Amino acid sequence: MKGYSDNKILDLCRNPETCHYGFSLLVRKYQKKVYTQIRRLVIVHDDADDLVLDISKGQLAGLLGTIPETLSRILTRMIKAGYVQEDARHIIHISDRKGLQELAEGTRRLS
Repeated sequence: MKGYSDNKILDLCRNPETCHYGFSLLVRKYQKKVYTQIRRLVIVHDDADDLVLDISKGQLAGLLGTIPETLSRILTRMIKAGYVQEDARHIIHISDRKGLQELAEGTRRLS
């Protein structure tokens, strides 16, 4: 995984023959960074289930060291897996706090 640039991983994701492998690389590379940044934005961790993104996804992607397309793919996968929900006002609702914690610890992976 270390040998793949974001652009190479995205190329793998776009190819129907390698899209599952590419997405797997993408998630493994960024899932911990995305979770850590979300936790950093939440002030009181024990009872906060919502956070407001007062920066653009492009800016958040920059903080994570990735590109907006990569961040969007990971957030979409987290939404589909039921870890978070996002509304039209860019408020992220945490649906599965324990699952997100396990993602950050590496004991659970996004599929």
